[in-house]
Amino acid sequence: MTGAGHGLHVVGLDVGTSRVVALVAGIAGDRLDVFGLGTADSEGIRRGSVTHLDAAAASIRRAVAEAELTAGLAIHGVHLGMSGAHVSAVNSRGVVTTAGRAIDRADVVRAVTAATPLMLSGGREILHVVPQHFKVDERDEVGDPCGMTGTRLEANVHVIAGHASSARDLAACASRAGLAPFDVVVSQLAVAESVLTADEKELGVAVVDIGAGMTGMALYERGVPWHTAAIDLGGDHLTADVAIGLRTPTRDAERLKCRSGCALTPLVDAMEEIVVPSLGDRPPRMLPRRVLATILQARSEELLRGVAREIAAAGFEHRLTAGVVLCGGGALLPGFTELAELSLGTTVRCAAPEVGGLGDQVASPSFAAAVGLARYASRFRFPSICGLLPR
Repeated sequence: MTGAGHGLHVVGLDVGTSRVVALVAGIAGDRLDVFGLGTADSEGIRRGSVTHLDAAAASIRRAVAEAELTAGLAIHGVHLGMSGAHVSAVNSRGVVTTAGRAIDRADVVRAVTAATPLMLSGGREILHVVPQHFKVDERDEVGDPCGMTGTRLEANVHVIAGHASSARDLAACASRAGLAPFDVVVSQLAVAESVLTADEKELGVAVVDIGAGMTGMALYERGVPWHTAAIDLGGDHLTADVAIGLRTPTRDAERLKCRSGCALTPLVDAMEEIVVPSLGDRPPRMLPRRVLATILQARSEELLRGVAREIAAAGFEHRLTAGVVLCGGGALLPGFTELAELSLGTTVRCAAPEVGGLGDQVASPSFAAAVGLARYASRFRFPSICGLLPR
């Protein structure tokens, strides 16, 4: 955060498989106004992991340079969004004694620390520790125990972990681009800040962020996350299937998916045809649009089966009162929302972030992560590894 020029502002940097987005937003109370935006094709990133530091750093520099130009200020530090199939989470609890006195912030930190696992296997490290609720003696479901009197304080927390190398590589890319990485934030939390309402978080909701390389999801209830997961399927997998199924170059498969694609075959006119470019110097062909839709529906159904498995694993099959909220570029595929409702058996909406300033330019599900990173930075004082304790 910085206060020069445009007042207090934050910068969210969403480094995805297909695109890097740098977003500058001003903070005025709870209001977020976007006044700087830059995008660049992503290089050196694959399915949430850095594969080439210099290439990824160059993509970041291009996006940040554009954001600096539109914002009219220099960007020195960013909040980074991280995704990847390596991200997972557990719920944990810890107990401390408080000697019958008034509980203070230090006691809360002790309880959260006691609930946090000391070691993780497989080179994983803790990325976020999110307090869910507290218990003071026999008083359960306490949101903020500070000032309450008791002898025993219990903390229930949501611990999100990932590969240590992934977070460090992402931070290294930002550093090579001349930026200070203020924080590395798991994208599932960022998009939840961007597109979920307080009522949805309270009643029970799943947010599903469909990116190019993978799909992230988080389940919320009583205002806090209870399950965070990643599915190793995304928009690029649909494109690859189209390229193989229609025997067309990948770049043309992506264009066909975006221009003529549909995830639900019955929504497509059986008589409609599309022009499909061929491989090599072969002439293009005319094919029924339903052939394209059939390919896209099959992979979309596979992705949604993965979402359903995660919902079941968390025991949330009958707890999603507010249904499912879709975001990410993959959610823009026509018919996907309708297919999700059929596959998941609940209400589904496709969401775009709502902000002031350049809000019309980011009013798309594909900007949910970048806007969410800015919202996250504006709402929480402490770095994510210390938890999401509000100001």
